[in-house]
Amino acid sequence: MLLLGWLYAVDIRYQRIGGGALDNSGLGVFGETISWACGVAGNNAAAIIGSVAIIAVLSALAWPRLKADPWTLPVFGAIAMPLAFVWISQGSVIYPRYFTVTLVFLLVLISMALTDLFEAGGYKRVAAIALLGAYLAGNSIHIAQLFSFGRGQYSEAVRYIRENTAEPTAIVGADHPFRIPMTLSFIAPDDGRAKPVRYLNPDQWPPEGPQWLILHKESSHDATPPLEEVTDNAGRRYRLAKSYPSAPLSGLHWFLYRNVAR
Repeated sequence: MLLLGWLYAVDIRYQRIGGGALDNSGLGVFGETISWACGVAGNNAAAIIGSVAIIAVLSALAWPRLKADPWTLPVFGAIAMPLAFVWISQGSVIYPRYFTVTLVFLLVLISMALTDLFEAGGYKRVAAIALLGAYLAGNSIHIAQLFSFGRGQYSEAVRYIRENTAEPTAIVGADHPFRIPMTLSFIAPDDGRAKPVRYLNPDQWPPEGPQWLILHKESSHDATPPLEEVTDNAGRRYRLAKSYPSAPLSGLHWFLYRNVAR
């Protein structure tokens, strides 16, 4: 608790919202994180409830055969610290990735319970093997998505923009003034080695509009494009050119639209 108090004093209380979903419940996000750790989809209420219930049952079954001391650190790290963080961060933007460090303690807690069940033999051993198999199967799906899409396909999107822009500089607009330009500045720096990709805020757009428009969704949402064609405030039309989905948790789905008039 002293460490958590120090972290709040020097860092957490100075955090400011720069963008993100403000309607996320802290407890809900923590439950979502637990379900991800168990190898199931984190944005499903039934999965969250089921994961928490399984962990509770495992812990209850294993508790009589274990001394309290080995459980102290895992329980504190996996449950007490995250809940304290949720309490002191009320009203802030919270995502599952904020709890990734504590997942180590949660996995230790689960492994201790499964080990005890396995060593008990009989039907408990069968249950431990079945739960471990389900865990591996569930995570294999998420790993396959990660290998397929990565944490966003931003480099591929920039490559497509460069290859399909006739002008010396590719002009890009977006639906977020921070996320998109920050990513572009890293993926497509103006270093003179490739065609420049220049982001412009809406008040800087040329009369005909930017040639490219990037819309996005968070990776927890479905990867379906918002629309096949969108219109900006000035009536300029943009047609969907490519979609770039992301694996869950930390990437963004990008939807690349091309100016119909350009």
